[in-house]
Amino acid sequence: MRNFFRTAAPLSVEETIVNERLEIMRKCRKKAFLPVILSVVLMLSLATAAIAASGEAAEGVSPINMGDHIHFGGLVWVVLDVQDGKALVLSDRIIAQGWYYPDSYVQHKTWAESDMRRFLNEEFFHSAFTAEEREQIVETTVVTGDNPLFTTPGGEDTIDKVFLLSLEEVLHFSGSTDALNEATTKKFFISDPNNPMRIAETDEGNAAWWWLRSPGAYDFLCHTNFCHAAVVLANGSLTVFGEMVGNEFGGVRPAMWIYLSAANTDIVE
Repeated sequence: MRNFFRTAAPLSVEETIVNERLEIMRKCRKKAFLPVILSVVLMLSLATAAIAASGEAAEGVSPINMGDHIHFGGLVWVVLDVQDGKALVLSDRIIAQGWYYPDSYVQHKTWAESDMRRFLNEEFFHSAFTAEEREQIVETTVVTGDNPLFTTPGGEDTIDKVFLLSLEEVLHFSGSTDALNEATTKKFFISDPNNPMRIAETDEGNAAWWWLRSPGAYDFLCHTNFCHAAVVLANGSLTVFGEMVGNEFGGVRPAMWIYLSAANTDIVE
């Protein structure tokens, strides 16, 4: 290899010493350069591998879709809808049984006034979820329409974290709302091929009926102060007439919108 530190003229002793030192430095730099290159190559390789791994992980994550079952808050939920990074979920089982309102013999009580709403947004909300999970639950404007058959008022809109489904919603996600038009005063229930989709069981594995937030019959073929709420029966059919709000055996299936960006939701295999 050509020595770039030598000159054509004769060298003095001092010059010779200097050149020898320069030559040693050159050799040292040359020897040190290879490890530096190897280190850089190694770091680039690791970075490339990390990027590839993250890409594979992102591709490997299963997106949450309608119909999926997910874990959240220690419960299993069925995904009814997915919009803008949020999912509408419904508990896949009946998580409790209790009244909609403690007294059936009262003036009509709407969802906004119900004990069920208070229970879901206070006791259940704070006991079933961690602080992190509560932040993931979306505050939702809940609109409850009038009973389509008996015109019983649905009441004022509410802002809730947790709520019950309405007649229209449960039919929308398991059939068609057109079925409401087929109900008559002589046919208080809606039964269709989608009944199995609406059947819910208790923790013991027994099918049971469950509350909807929609109002049922009021002041029609019953006592003046006889209050009902619509329900889904144990066989999956719906009754627009409903059940007395004071019935303590009503099943509870909470629904809510959750943000999907957090890491504490995973699909049930």
